[in-house]
Amino acid sequence: MTLVLEAAVLGILTGGVYALMASGLTLIFGVMRIINVGHGALVILGAYLSFVLWRNLSIDPFVSLVVTMPVMFVFGVILQVVFIRHLKTDREALSVLVTYSIALGIEGLLGYFFTSNYLQITAWYDTASRRSLLESMLTECRLSPSESAWPPQLPVAWCSASPTLSTREATTT
Repeated sequence: MTLVLEAAVLGILTGGVYALMASGLTLIFGVMRIINVGHGALVILGAYLSFVLWRNLSIDPFVSLVVTMPVMFVFGVILQVVFIRHLKTDREALSVLVTYSIALGIEGLLGYFFTSNYLQITAWYDTASRRSLLESMLTECRLSPSESAWPPQLPVAWCSASPTLSTREATTT
């Protein structure tokens, strides 16, 4: 049963990523009349940027979004100004060729710098189960705010917001 539940959650999360990518494609085509074949390559480029920040600077993948999103935005603006803006006639057909060549360039550079080996980011919360997360929160609830980790209000807010944790805390002490 756990395997089925895990597969269902993974399927929903993967579908959410695909839906976000599809909504980006829909927005680009609906507003600018551009068929962006290189959209997937740009998404992967952002993922590799997060990987580089994690590997070289030990920045958490979610925290690296603060850097990755503006960098990818500026990169997209540069691509639009240099390549896409100049398409005047037969915009849909030419945009396929231009964005496909951009995708090939990005994929070639990524293949050169990162090879085709399997890469993985492992964060501290990657293997954390729900039970160990609850146990760590219970541990936080036993500490006073001055002894707890940053932010100091977190254990107090967590314990008061969750009646189950507060009840369990009251029975264990």
